[in-house]
Amino acid sequence: MQPRCIELLLDTRAVSTLPGGTHLIKCLGSAAIRRRSVSWSAGDAALFYLVRYTWAAPTTMVGLLAGTLTMCTGGRAQVRRGAVEFYGGFSRWLGVKWGFSAMTLGHVIIGRDTWCLEVCRDHEQAHVRQVERWGAAFIPAYLLASAAAWWQGRDYYLDNWFERDARRACGEPD
Repeated sequence: MQPRCIELLLDTRAVSTLPGGTHLIKCLGSAAIRRRSVSWSAGDAALFYLVRYTWAAPTTMVGLLAGTLTMCTGGRAQVRRGAVEFYGGFSRWLGVKWGFSAMTLGHVIIGRDTWCLEVCRDHEQAHVRQVERWGAAFIPAYLLASAAAWWQGRDYYLDNWFERDARRACGEPD
């Protein structure tokens, strides 16, 4: 019963930070969402996970392509918190080339090495939750958020809405 209510509250919190999101919550009535009580069976939980993973599947496929290249170039993989993490090989090369320690692509996280994945895990898991909300629209929305920040004279990465939300979600300074 509790996990579903918490998930709904997290979604409304995230929506409220979007442009026009406060209006959306007022229309939906966040108090009504809090009062809703739902009981879950094991089958409901399995269906919930299936829907989340299916909704994120298009972005995850891009991540699995990067993961396949990582494995073919001597990299390794591990599973943590419902995401497959690839490191070494292609992931290390791409991270050095593009200047990142770790990157989330659906339920796949690629990182330079295990240390980078460990340090970045909470932040990257926040992106996994974003992909679960946005589905196939995540990559275009992320790129548009970067373009909007850049267009406004701000930093395309640090001021990207998705990055700011991920930092807030894991307690990093904004």
